[in-house]
Amino acid sequence: MASEPPRSADTEPKADSHDAAAPTKPPRRRRWRKRLIMMGVALAVVGCGLYFGRHWIHRQLTTESTDDAYVNSHVTSVSGRVAGHVIAINFDDNDRVRQGDLLLEIDHEPYQVAVSQRRAALDVAEGNLTTAIAQVRAQEAKARSSWYNLIHAQEQVRYQLATIRSYVSNLRLQEAQFKLAETEVARARRLVDKQAASKEELDQRAADLEVARQRVIDATETIRRTRANLGLPPNDADPTAAPADLEETYSAVQTALSDTAQALAQAGVPIRLRGLTPKSLREQVERLDPSGDLNEALDRIVEQAPTVRQARASVDQAREDLRNAELNLRYTYVYAPIDGQVTRRSVNPGDNVAVGQGLMAVRSLTDLWIDANFKETQLDQIQIGHPVEVTVDAYPNKVFHGRVEGFSSGTGQSLALLPPENATGNFVKIVQRLPVRIRIDPADMTPDTPLFVGLSVIPAVKYKEQPSGPDAGKRLLEPGPRREPSRTVVPPLPSAQPTAPTRP
Repeated sequence: MASEPPRSADTEPKADSHDAAAPTKPPRRRRWRKRLIMMGVALAVVGCGLYFGRHWIHRQLTTESTDDAYVNSHVTSVSGRVAGHVIAINFDDNDRVRQGDLLLEIDHEPYQVAVSQRRAALDVAEGNLTTAIAQVRAQEAKARSSWYNLIHAQEQVRYQLATIRSYVSNLRLQEAQFKLAETEVARARRLVDKQAASKEELDQRAADLEVARQRVIDATETIRRTRANLGLPPNDADPTAAPADLEETYSAVQTALSDTAQALAQAGVPIRLRGLTPKSLREQVERLDPSGDLNEALDRIVEQAPTVRQARASVDQAREDLRNAELNLRYTYVYAPIDGQVTRRSVNPGDNVAVGQGLMAVRSLTDLWIDANFKETQLDQIQIGHPVEVTVDAYPNKVFHGRVEGFSSGTGQSLALLPPENATGNFVKIVQRLPVRIRIDPADMTPDTPLFVGLSVIPAVKYKEQPSGPDAGKRLLEPGPRREPSRTVVPPLPSAQPTAPTRP
């Protein structure tokens, strides 16, 4: 038998090669299994991350936040409104106070003495006012008397003119009687010549004629005397003739008019004397009262008299001086202007304080806000009224709530005392930050988690939510106050005034 040629490794059957390669398949499946496990673990990690980090992701996509934010509030400085010696201090730094609490007291004794002096000065001024009113009342009474004398003088003029007219009528009667007597004498003389009448009858008629003549003369002289009393010259042709303005130019009328004007002038009533007549005087006096009532006008003389006005002004000044002294006495009690916490106390018992000297300060624990310095690239979505969630480094487990209240009028650099000048030289653009004020909800500020000025916070503005409030959706506030005005109430002076300690 022919021998078979030797087989090389290359000419070995394929079955052998398959048999040799068969043991390598299990390791490949294990690699795929590892990959699947790793992918599953990765997906599980990603899923857990998405599940547990969904709030963080949602926060990043719907809010704008910054860590450059701090708590801020107003500081009310308490200063002395009067100078004096401090005798008592009731509060120290970090003590909480309420509006109206007595913080400290200044020595009251000098100011109590000043109040007593001002009260005495007021009594003197009121006494002077009473005296001035009495004097003007006397002048008013004199003016009324002179005025009625003036009226009486005018009535006398009218009466005497009427008397003259009566006397003229009597004169005409007496003249008629005289003519009748002349006729009777002539008739009696003719009868005597004819011896138809006796001589005695003629003598009787002659005596009657003489009586009639004397009566005519007497009536004429009476008229002349009455006219002379009125300052009128004799006028036998027209005895009743008189000037139309006799009631104003008559001497008694002028005397009464002058007395009235003098009394009114002494009472302080401005009277124009040039061309003064009773009518013009009455018009000037009636102008003192809007209704034009003369009696009311005379009553107003008292209030308008210069001496009364001066005395009343002195009373007002004394009253205001007393009020100022009482205010200074009240200012010796220094009260807390607002609710808050005492800080920066700089005065001690026994110190002498001056007017306006700072004594301490009070910070509010409720009127707080956040000054958040956002980058200018973050402001596009932020508007007034957007809700804000605030986390405070001091209270990591508590979330405070608030809302955007407004934007500052400029960035920090532009409002600095020495703003930068970039007009020359190299320029490097720096992202600016604009302060945004965030008002904290007072309900979140509890005694367990109080906010203090300067605490670091991280606000997150929810710009995806709808803004709320009066200026919601704006970046500039409307003109006008945003809230009720802040006021401080000065309590009244304590009824039981503590006295200064007795000096040795």
